[in-house]
Amino acid sequence: IFLNILFLFTASLGCCAQGLQFQGNDYLIEERTSYSVFEKQMPYFQNCLDISFDISIHKLHDFGYIFRLKDKDTNLTYNFTFAGKDNRTSIFKFNSEGKNNLATIEIDNNLLENRQWLNILFSFSLADNTLIIRINNKEYSVKELGLTKRLYPHISFGKDEHVIDVPSFALRNLSINGEKMNYKFLFMESGGENVHNSDGTVIGEVKNPIWMI
Repeated sequence: IFLNILFLFTASLGCCAQGLQFQGNDYLIEERTSYSVFEKQMPYFQNCLDISFDISIHKLHDFGYIFRLKDKDTNLTYNFTFAGKDNRTSIFKFNSEGKNNLATIEIDNNLLENRQWLNILFSFSLADNTLIIRINNKEYSVKELGLTKRLYPHISFGKDEHVIDVPSFALRNLSINGEKMNYKFLFMESGGENVHNSDGTVIGEVKNPIWMI
């Protein structure tokens, strides 16, 4: 109880989120950052699921996995990757893991330079099997995802299972919302591996974090 009160008090001192920095490909595999969002408790989502976050790419000529989403019931897995293309553009891809690419999004490097923050939203409509991806208010649509109306998502950022390629990036303002539940992660921690939601409850776990204090 004391730790939760202390966490909430610390969070209330700042008007904006801090963040979580990921150790990427420059580090040994065992030192790369792995963040399991619902490590302590896995909810289920019905009909809809929104995942929103801010991301800052620290190296433009890098490659790796930003996040993975794996349905506990069906084992269907999706991933979101980043790759530097050339001096002008970089590429985000959303893939059905082991199957096919569902969306390829080119972005001007001017939007990524100097560690600028991008806002990214994944809005899954489980009821009609579609997805809207929004990056800095520009939208991209994906159809026929293969998901059911009910989803038990394992959501991870960075290294996860066999996925070891991780770009150097930072994450903040993570929100995961459904019809009846809402999770907000401000990353106000200053140490340790536990990740609290905005209410001070430990929900996730991160290995090899760099807390942006």
